[in-house]
Amino acid sequence: MSGLGHRESQIARDYASGESYQQIADRLCLAPSTVRTHLAAIYRKLGVSSKLDLRDRLGAGALHGGSLRDRN
Repeated sequence: MSGLGHRESQIARDYASGESYQQIADRLCLAPSTVRTHLAAIYRKLGVSSKLDLRDRLGAGALHGGSLRDRN
């Protein structure tokens, strides 16, 4: 079972909580394209295809600092 890296977990949580690519990029000093690349990897690792799927997969606990380990 592979989990998300620290940066991926942070981006997944922030994006699922409603932040935009640009907001995440600005806060983390990244290019928006880097955030998109991280999200593509996150979606692939977690087997999701939308922000709603990501929110469901992470669950309320993960959105508030809980574990984001892959549940496969």
